[in-house]
Amino acid sequence: MRASLVVLGIVALCAAGWLLFGFDSPPPPGAASPAASAPADAIDVRHGDAVADSPDGGTDRSEEPAPPMEPARNRVATVAPEDSFALRTVHYADRSPVPGATVWFVEQTEAGLSNEVWATYRDDEIAFARKYLDSVTTDDEGAAYVPRGKRNRLLVASQGDLYGTTFWQDGAKEPLELPMRRDHTVRIRVEDAQGRAAHDIPVHVFREGTDEDRPMHMMLGETDAAGVTSVRHFQDYAGSSASAGLELYCELPGLRSEGVVVESSAPPPEVVLALPATGSITVRALEADASPLDPLTVDDARVVLTVATQNGNRTGSRSLEGMPLLGRDGTATFPHVALGQRFAVRIFGIGEVECDGPTRLGENVEVDVRRPPGGAFLVGRLLDLEGRPASDTVFSMTSGNTVGMRMSNAKTDDDGRFRVWTEPRFVGAAVDLAIQAPVSTQDPRESWTTTIPKRELVAGDNQLGDVRMEKPRPIVAGRLLVDGEPAPRRPWFSIERQAAGHWQQVHNTRQIHEEDGRFAVYGTQDTGQPLRLVIKGQNLPETEGIEFEAWTDDLEVDLQSGASITATFVVDDDVPHERLHYRLERADGSNENAFGLFDFGHLSASRLRAAGDDRYTMLWDGLKPGDHVLSVLAPGDDQPLVRIEGVHVERGPCDDPRLAAIDLRGLVRLLEIRVRDADGAPVKDQNAFVLVGSGKVSGYQLGSGVVKLPVARPIDLWLDAPGHAVEKLTAVFTDQDVQLRRTPEANIRIEPVPSGLPEDVRLELQIMPSDIDLAARVQLDTGIGTNLVNHWRQWIPIRADGSGTLQARRPGAYRVRARLVRGRTEHSIRAINPVEWTITDPPAATTQVFRIPAEALQEARAKFD
Repeated sequence: MRASLVVLGIVALCAAGWLLFGFDSPPPPGAASPAASAPADAIDVRHGDAVADSPDGGTDRSEEPAPPMEPARNRVATVAPEDSFALRTVHYADRSPVPGATVWFVEQTEAGLSNEVWATYRDDEIAFARKYLDSVTTDDEGAAYVPRGKRNRLLVASQGDLYGTTFWQDGAKEPLELPMRRDHTVRIRVEDAQGRAAHDIPVHVFREGTDEDRPMHMMLGETDAAGVTSVRHFQDYAGSSASAGLELYCELPGLRSEGVVVESSAPPPEVVLALPATGSITVRALEADASPLDPLTVDDARVVLTVATQNGNRTGSRSLEGMPLLGRDGTATFPHVALGQRFAVRIFGIGEVECDGPTRLGENVEVDVRRPPGGAFLVGRLLDLEGRPASDTVFSMTSGNTVGMRMSNAKTDDDGRFRVWTEPRFVGAAVDLAIQAPVSTQDPRESWTTTIPKRELVAGDNQLGDVRMEKPRPIVAGRLLVDGEPAPRRPWFSIERQAAGHWQQVHNTRQIHEEDGRFAVYGTQDTGQPLRLVIKGQNLPETEGIEFEAWTDDLEVDLQSGASITATFVVDDDVPHERLHYRLERADGSNENAFGLFDFGHLSASRLRAAGDDRYTMLWDGLKPGDHVLSVLAPGDDQPLVRIEGVHVERGPCDDPRLAAIDLRGLVRLLEIRVRDADGAPVKDQNAFVLVGSGKVSGYQLGSGVVKLPVARPIDLWLDAPGHAVEKLTAVFTDQDVQLRRTPEANIRIEPVPSGLPEDVRLELQIMPSDIDLAARVQLDTGIGTNLVNHWRQWIPIRADGSGTLQARRPGAYRVRARLVRGRTEHSIRAINPVEWTITDPPAATTQVFRIPAEALQEARAKFD
């Protein structure tokens, strides 16, 4: 299996772990439940196969033993109310009780299970739950008590054909309601334009946004050889609603099939999706000299296909699970792509090219992707611990020196031989080489490693001979104490080396942390370089770095616990308090190690914890001693609603009484921004936003056509939706209903007309707003953050006749530069006139002319040779 497949397998395993061990906090409102987002093989209760109840009607006490490699899990016989929280299982629609429901629960801080145990989970979920999870059974009123545990708990409930999941966290209202819905599995079958089963086709689901939920786009899975994928717990994709219309469709490079809308509460057992007429693209990977490329020498054998659009953005790439791998012959095929499109093909670490796709049903187009010229190949044979050839082994090779590092994944052949390519910058330089295998090993103590003495690389093949692997030895090991006791939570260790006069993080390390505080950090490192250990963790002060000698095995570190501040806020029930900004800063303005500078609502929400009726708490920990200032602001407002100065901490929790009940009630009102497109329909697009503020801008997704904001005074905002001009509103303090205009176009021309460019090199103009503060930041509630100027920066592709078209999203002053692009490589053109361009509203009817000297164009062109 290729390295990339191993990585994807780990990702898939983590996704499965979401259901049982994955999160410290609930998913954001509107996200699918953990069961829906996990692989579609979560606990199946459609046939009423529930865990047998104990004679006392309380906790399941199955005696079926765990595999020898798994520690036995403690079973709960009785639950004392003072050590538990109250739970109630209810029907989702009317909140009536569900008696006799089995509720499995798991402590989220427990270690994950082994691969062998997860194999049991995939094969038989009920057997998995019976063997590894504790459970309680609800009484005639749907009530039960569940042990609180050390931290959060994930709850999974079933009763007959009902199913539900939820989270419990400390401070939640009691009894905690666990809503249950009728469980459904939907079989989705995909056919091509000729009615044949289509395999390896990604199937997606879309749910429109509501006042409670964001719009949802999610890939459900890929079809098997029979053209089928099955989706369990289909009802969970309804989000916060009892039921919702879910659109099922297929999305492939350049095309989307016709969707089928299915009601989540009563879906049919099977849905058939039909693909439109398609063609195919076969990708051939070649060396720089056009000889066939050995896929074993590729860092990542995935092939990505995207649509090259006019504005320079790329759409239509398949998800990670759907990217085909290069075969042994160095080729990969996309069996279904759109007709009449231009595509970009990329192979990681090799290159990217553009090509015209197929134009008629069944047509196949071939495209070549070549490795860049130059570089060095590291050639040898990998031997295991016993000196035998390590056949079909995925390994990582790290090559580096004081000026850089490259980590490559590769695979040995049947005789353990390998051939790994590294970049031209390492040719002629002395480099350190380190190998770790196999990359799929979770526990570093079970892996192999070796370090190859420093050597100078030459262009072409560099023979390493037989490379004997060894059992790894930790770079550093010892014991970590906090206030004289073993560290209560797993910290994060970082190894840094001193190079070129400063400290650099050592990558490709793995760590072990035991309950008694013992730790070990594994990796490969030149023993001649100074090293230091940096430790970070919850409520631990960040260390300046503890220097040590490589291969130290008895380092003992005793840290003092850091200071923490907890504030409790009292809020209005109908105000989206998670969109307020809760900001903690050091009074001296340094903000050094002042964790929790939450300037944006979506970050605040992730730290807020329910603490009873209309009360929420937020914790900042790991703080250094000193005075702090706590402020609460509304979006787009730089005047705090509340500001508390002189919040002092030394060690441990802060006991400032002013933080016990900070009253935010009545300080803000709810502002509704409703946005319609040029046709008058509500804008419901995951890429449409309301942007609020000036220096630090918050962006809120327009998934339901409306954004609700808590405001204390008039604010400025922008409305930004694809295909429409940006609309700016100033001093807004009342509800708004705004209809957007379609994006106007501005025409440009390059003189003289560019000539002499290779077919795979394109000319682009880049325009960036110059009337916006370069330091202005925008943070969207999707988690994406960037400079505001980058949010409105655009690329204008130039056609062969020297013309181009700009979608003029917003008027204003722009800086202009030109560049040549091949794949993911670009070279700037040193001269263009003019370098500034002011776009009016509407844009001027005349064509804007830019002049690029022919010699400047050719100078940039020569850099690709």
